[in-house]
Amino acid sequence: MQITQAPRGIFPAFLGATALLALFFPSPSGPTPTLAAGPCTTTAASSPLDSEEQGMLVLINTYRASNGADPLVIQQGLERSALWKSADMAQNHYLEHDDLNRGWQQRFADCGYSHSFDGENIADEFATAQQTFVQWRESPPHNQNMLDADFHAIGIGRAEASDGTWYWATDFGGSTDPNSTSPGGPSGPTSPGSGFAPVLVPPLVAPATLPSTVAVGATELTNTPGNCLNVHATPSLSSTATACLADGTPVLIVGGPVTADGHIWWSAAGLGWVAGDLLRPTS
Repeated sequence: MQITQAPRGIFPAFLGATALLALFFPSPSGPTPTLAAGPCTTTAASSPLDSEEQGMLVLINTYRASNGADPLVIQQGLERSALWKSADMAQNHYLEHDDLNRGWQQRFADCGYSHSFDGENIADEFATAQQTFVQWRESPPHNQNMLDADFHAIGIGRAEASDGTWYWATDFGGSTDPNSTSPGGPSGPTSPGSGFAPVLVPPLVAPATLPSTVAVGATELTNTPGNCLNVHATPSLSSTATACLADGTPVLIVGGPVTADGHIWWSAAGLGWVAGDLLRPTS
């Protein structure tokens, strides 16, 4: 794994194994690659977030909530930028923050967003929000972007290349505008905004709404509607995720509790450590 980071605005990028050559070698010779359908337009630009993009919004906002940060809202300029960026990377098979014909700051401006405090995470390889989120969460500079309390807005895009590789871009900003939608994630599902009608994914149930039944010897169900629950090797968000259990999976609690990273952790038989606020009673 290789990590690149640009000065503030901070733009860390996750380079998966499939992208290593793009880091160390120039682009292959041949015709100049074309931009993805214009300076800030893609075929998906006026479409709703797909289910995985919406899932990424839920994951990031739930993660921010567990770390005391406010939820992010979809900002239209950032959304156009992220959609365009992921489509362009997929079309032209590269993984860099600067576009082929312009810098990232110019792209943000071309897409209708201008602010002095912004950032971007990019990734290739995985189609799912969960796998890409884990990559970013376990990389300190990417994790910093997702948790930065000075960010208030986001745009999310993913696109599939002709070889089946998926490319992701999440663009972060310090300001919102009247075209921003409502927050997604733990504070509620995303609502349609100007020119934007996202696909709704049920938010995670707030811990306060659940009865406290977790204890050693109890069997609980994972409580992650529209998502899955990471099992960690140790009671820490930074530890390796060994599995991701589908919503409603029964787990037998055999150890705990341990408090860390804003969660109360419990050991599940034969699995690892899970966060108790993402469990619900079996009845």
